[in-house]
Amino acid sequence: MKFNNVINDIANYSQLNPLAAVSAAIILVFLLFWRPKIFFILLGLGIAAIGVVHLFERLSETGL
Repeated sequence: MKFNNVINDIANYSQLNPLAAVSAAIILVFLLFWRPKIFFILLGLGIAAIGVVHLFERLSETGL
């Protein structure tokens, strides 16, 4: 999974579900200003999840 694919998926989701995208953005901005520790923990978990997905994608390409 390439970074551009992740950005395209986010853009497609936000276009198909604008209410959910706005709600998620408001929650993330709220967390960034009032609970920055939780925001950065969630950001780190998201990045780690993308890394795990990328790892499994590489493993499945090699047939493992």
